[in-house]
Amino acid sequence: MDADARLTDVPRILLSSSLDRSGADRRPPGFAAQWTKPLCPSDVVDGIGRLLDCGGDERRDEERAAAPAAAEAPPVAASVRGRVLLAEDNEINQLIACEMLSRSGFNCTVARNGREAIERVTSEPFDLVLMDCQMSEMDGFEASREIRRLERSGALGVQRGRLPIIALTANALSGDRERCLEAGMDDFTTKPIDLSRLLAIIGGILGPDAARRAA
Repeated sequence: MDADARLTDVPRILLSSSLDRSGADRRPPGFAAQWTKPLCPSDVVDGIGRLLDCGGDERRDEERAAAPAAAEAPPVAASVRGRVLLAEDNEINQLIACEMLSRSGFNCTVARNGREAIERVTSEPFDLVLMDCQMSEMDGFEASREIRRLERSGALGVQRGRLPIIALTANALSGDRERCLEAGMDDFTTKPIDLSRLLAIIGGILGPDAARRAA
């Protein structure tokens, strides 16, 4: 991670199979927390929530206090909240993304692969889909093309209109945006998720009519 500048400000959690019962904090420098395996899912969600709230460690608190107010993530207006389908096959990424979305006022539902995402959107109303590009069984590109095909055929319901799809990709290479648009996606953002950028994209796509299908 140290070699990738994009990950400099991402909190790192050390997973250990041994427990130090002395109460001393023995985590190596650079780690925001140390968790003992096996992990309890509820503890993971709570721990991620605390890291997102506090910025990861004391160094982040100091940086945030010194930064101008304009650099803070903008508040989420009620007009851009709604139902989001997250298509993601990594359980940790699911927990982190859903925690971010829930704290921003969205109702988040998870699909574990592209095929499950298609099944979800054909049976439930969503305001937007966050589509991981690389998934097992069916990737985000193929799933997006199929969703657009179903829309054209009327299988998703004419009254629901076009379902916005935002790609989640670990790459930021030239041509990635074009590939996402060619597959029928509306925009893309990289992982790890930058919440401010994601909310700006969602707000730009949904605008004041975010709750039109979720209501």
